Amino acid sequence: MTDLRRERAVSPSAPTRPHPSKRSRSDERSGPTDENQASSSSAKILETFGSFRDEIDAHNDRRERLIKSSRDVTALSKKVIFLLHRFDITDFASAEPSAKTRKLFSEAETKLDEIVALLRQAAMAEGLGSLCAPDQQLNLSAARLRAQRYERNIGGGLEEFIEAISFYHYLRTTQLISLRQIQDRFRTETVSESQLYSKPTETTQPASQSARAGPPTEDSEVLHVPTHRYLLGLSDLTGELMRFATNAVGQGDTGTVIKQVLDLTRRLRDALDPFVPLVKDLKKKQFVTNQSLRKIEDILYAITVRSAEFGSDPKALKEMVRRTLAASSAPNQREDDE
Repeated sequence: MTDLRRERAVSPSAPTRPHPSKRSRSDERSGPTDENQASSSSAKILETFGSFRDEIDAHNDRRERLIKSSRDVTALSKKVIFLLHRFDITDFASAEPSAKTRKLFSEAETKLDEIVALLRQAAMAEGLGSLCAPDQQLNLSAARLRAQRYERNIGGGLEEFIEAISFYHYLRTTQLISLRQIQDRFRTETVSESQLYSKPTETTQPASQSARAGPPTEDSEVLHVPTHRYLLGLSDLTGELMRFATNAVGQGDTGTVIKQVLDLTRRLRDALDPFVPLVKDLKKKQFVTNQSLRKIEDILYAITVRSAEFGSDPKALKEMVRRTLAASSAPNQREDDE
């Protein structure tokens, strides 16, 4: 038995080593090819992720540029508002304003033209409208999607601009500016503010509005003004109307200007209330609008009551109204501090 086993062990027909499997043979024969395929796949992955990196970097750069432009627009718009609060109420709704008021309007128009140019330049450079720079050529659908994507980055400055230009429009025409009149400033043709208000006696719409033929279209817009930004800007306008009414008292107004301001503020509050559930941040702004409305009502109430007591003495009337307003604003100030 032992000899038989020894013969089998030394038999030439017995395999000397295990036969390699198919997998091991395949690996040995195609090793260099697999290495080339792996290298090619790695290159494609790196190229794909490189394109992702470039796209994200371009998005962040565009976002930062628009935020900077929005801040510049906000700063310039605030300067326009501060400038307009120097308005002389004796020229309110006047067909022939004084030289001082005309100079004031000229300065405001220069700043507004600068703001419009800044917004147009930013929108064209970043391709936010149908009209853009040569290196940002996009079809209408792609431009609309990009404008929606970056709208919130420039929307804050746009709101402040709408607040400033609506306040300016109100002082010039005693009317509320429309969304179309704002949008007309961002179409193909550039029109300066002095041309838009070349006829101060026209209180219905700017002079160039009637000269523009045909309805506006989206393919002629450098920058689209969203409806919700227009509504939010008008809501901010009520605060400036309240300050304007307060300044009117300081300049000796006996209620004529304040009544008109109060009527416009009430109409704005009532018109914006239905949009509170639809527009973000409008509820908070409407709360401030109600506060401004209450202050204007207090101003008119003080003037009406004190006029019956001190109507024959304008200086005494002005002083009593000032004291009444100071006393009524003190509790509101304490509430704001709390």
